[in-house]
Parts: sequence; C-alpha cells; structure tokens
Amino acid sequence: MNRDDIVTYINELLNISEIKDDSHNGLQFKGKSEVNHIAISVDGCLEVFNETNKINADFLIVHHGIFWNRTTVEMINDFWYNRLSPLFKNDINLYGVHLPLDAHPIYGNNAYLNKILDFDFTDRWGTYNGIELGYIGEIEKTDIFELKKKVDTKLDTNSKLYLFNDKKISKIAICSGGGASLIQSAAEINADLFLTGEIGHSNYHIAKEYGINLLVAGHYKTEVGGVKLLGSHLAEKFGLKLSFIDVPTDL
Repeated sequence: MNRDDIVTYINELLNISEIKDDSHNGLQFKGKSEVNHIAISVDGCLEVFNETNKINADFLIVHHGIFWNRTTVEMINDFWYNRLSPLFKNDINLYGVHLPLDAHPIYGNNAYLNKILDFDFTDRWGTYNGIELGYIGEIEKTDIFELKKKVDTKLDTNSKLYLFNDKKISKIAICSGGGASLIQSAAEINADLFLTGEIGHSNYHIAKEYGINLLVAGHYKTEVGGVKLLGSHLAEKFGLKLSFIDVPTDL
C-alpha cells in the first residue's frame, strides 16, 4: 500500500487540518513509500522506535508524536541523534496524531473509554482548543468503589480515587489523558465524578472546593484505546499487518 494514500486517508478521517493543536499532527517522519506492516503505540520515543524496527514495521502511528509547537531542534545533538536514528536507519514512517484522536467519535480515545466502560453516553463535553473532547452522561446510581473496580478491570490499571463528594455516582464526565483543566467545567455541570488520566498538584484543591470526585486512571491507560481502534480500522481497510507496541509508563 502506498504511504501517501494512507496518510491522506488518515488526515481526512481524523479531520486534522481543522483541529487546532500543539502537536504537529500528520506524517512527522517520512520513510519508505510502500507500506505492508503498521505498528501502533501511545508514545513516540526511542523504545517504541527500536521495537518498531525489531518487528519490521514500516509505518508507525502514535498518539504523542515527537514534534510539537514547543519542540525546538536547533541541532542534532546526542538526544535527537539517538531518538531519530532507528527511523533513519530503517526508513520508518512516523505518524503522530493528538487532539484529533482524542476527539474522534468512532476511533478516538474518549470514544473508546465510553464504549469499553459501557457508558454509551451520547452527549459530548469538555471543550479544549475549540473542540469537545470528552463525554458526559448519567448511569444508574452506583457505589463509587464498585465503579473504580470496573475501571481498573476494563482498563487494566490501578486508578487513584479522590473522594470529595459522599453521594453515590450518577452523573459522570470523562476525558482521557491530561484532562485536569476540565475539572471546573465538570463541576459546573453538576457531575458527581470526573474520570480522567492525569492531574497535577494544583488540581487537588480545585476539585475539593468544588466538591467533585476524581478518578484518575492513568494518562497512558486512558489513551491506549484510540490507536488500537484506528490501527484495526486501517489494517482491515488496506489489508495490512498490524502490531501493537505496548510501552506503559504507569503515569
């Protein structure tokens, strides 16, 4: 399969040209033109690049790419030489896609969470950079500890629960990854629980003062679903071999 045809298809499928993002979404490193084997992973990093080489994949898709607005490459120092060497040496294509993959209603990280946790929410929520990333909805009143067990089992994680509201859970807001900036928004629409991947120190008191429970399930674990969904779709559509490279960070 021709690389450029795959790139064009993904660009259009995820609507990357219309979504403002800090990530330089799209083909970040151009390798061989003929693609037979796609690899997918969460992070663009040396460990993933080396593993891509080991399994002889020629097109790698990651959620967290290597080039962002804050990325400055003034010289190819030891860090960049080591990081990029596997891509150069093995002619590997690298495709990075961030917010468009968080937001996509079918192949996105939040769509994956919504489905695997059996929420099936239809209302979008959580505006960031002008797009709604997450979902919000109501379930039958549930004990928060039972819900935590379900999340841990379904996502193969060990989530951290911050209890700032003693009522049973009914209204839930979800946003994958580093969704902590949306805590206030979740509280203002009277969510009992905000499920996300990662929070910072300053978010603790904000949540406490708003009285909203937090369930922090891991940045990696809440963002592994999108690349899996996208990779499976591409492999089926184009008849390509597919491999998942699992490099968890426990964060």
